[in-house]
Amino acid sequence: MDFKKTTAGLLLASFAGLSVSQTAPTAAPAANPPTLSAAARVNAAKYAAHPHLAFIRTGNAAVDDASLRGITALKEKLNDLTTLNAEIVAVDIERDDISLFPMIYWPINPNSPALSNGAQRKVQKYLQMAPAHLIIFDINNSGKGLGNKESLNRVLGNVTLRRLDKVGEGHPLTKTFFKLNHLRGTFDYNANVLVEESGPVGSEIVSSVIIGENNWAAAWAGMTLAKGSPEQDQSLRAGVNFAMLALTGNYKADQALILAKPKEPEKK
Repeated sequence: MDFKKTTAGLLLASFAGLSVSQTAPTAAPAANPPTLSAAARVNAAKYAAHPHLAFIRTGNAAVDDASLRGITALKEKLNDLTTLNAEIVAVDIERDDISLFPMIYWPINPNSPALSNGAQRKVQKYLQMAPAHLIIFDINNSGKGLGNKESLNRVLGNVTLRRLDKVGEGHPLTKTFFKLNHLRGTFDYNANVLVEESGPVGSEIVSSVIIGENNWAAAWAGMTLAKGSPEQDQSLRAGVNFAMLALTGNYKADQALILAKPKEPEKK
C-alpha cells in the first residue's frame, strides 16, 4: 500500500491483525515538569536555545505519569552518554509552540481529543520542518493495544504524511548512536514500527514520524520492564537512537563527532 501523502484515516493499515496489551503497575506520581503554556511568553528563547525533550500532556494522570517517568529516564541516559544536557517539558498541543522541540513523545489513548483545525495546521507545519523534527506516536501507552488506532486516526484528522514504511535493516533509526536490531519497548515489535520515509542520503528530508505500539515510555522508566535489566537497557538504547535522529537527522557521522562525550584520561 502506498502511504505517500496519506491522511490519518489510513495510517495504520499495516498493523491489522495484531493484538497486544500491557498495563503498567501502579506507582507514586513523579514530580511534574514545567508546562510550556504557563511560561511560553517569557521562556521561548530558553527552549529554543537549549534542547528540551517534550511530551504531549493528555490529561490522563496514569498516561502522563508514564510519559514523564519515561522521558526522564531517557534524558538521564542521553545526558550520561552525550554533551546534550537535555531537559524535559510537558506540552499542550492546542496552546503551545511545538516548533521549539526537536523530539515530541505523543501517547495516544481512547480519550485523546481530536485536534482543532489550528492544531492540525501546527502539526503539519512541524512535520515539514527541516532538517530534523520528530514525533513519536505511541498508540499503546494506555494499555489498550491496537484498539487505539482509531484514536490516532481521529486525533490527527487531515494531517498528511509522506510514505510510511516498516523499519528495515540499515535504517538510520537502527544506527544513529547504538547499532540495534530491534527498537525495543515494553514489547519487541520491531516489524510493526512504522517510520516516515526520508529523502536521499545527504538531503534535508528526514523521517519526521515514528508510529509504534511498544509502550516505550513505560519501558524506559522501568515500569513494564525490570529496572536495570538488559531489556530495559535495550529500550533506552532505542530511545537514544530516536533522539539522535531528531537532533541530527541522517548525519550519523556528524553526531558522533559533536555529541559523544570524550573519554576521561586514564590515571597513571
